Amino acid sequence: MAAGRWDGELNDTGTFKHRAAGWIREGMRIRFQDGTAREYDGGPATASDVLAAIGLNPSAVIVSRDGMVIPEDATLGRDDEIRVIRVSHGG
Repeated sequence: MAAGRWDGELNDTGTFKHRAAGWIREGMRIRFQDGTAREYDGGPATASDVLAAIGLNPSAVIVSRDGMVIPEDATLGRDDEIRVIRVSHGG
């Protein structure tokens, strides 16, 4: 899978995709528990692939789509909005 590009970069067609600046949303919306959000435009990919592309360990987070927890091998599309929640663990 090709790595996706993040907010603040130009895509291949030259469209700037920073949502906060009022530009067009071009990819999957990823929301984090701290209230921040990112867009990922790597195309259809598994949840595990998306997490790896953004530098997160799949065993350290829970991913949900439409309020339902999804497995690491669930396929995500460009129109999906997911929420990533860090899991606290330890002894």
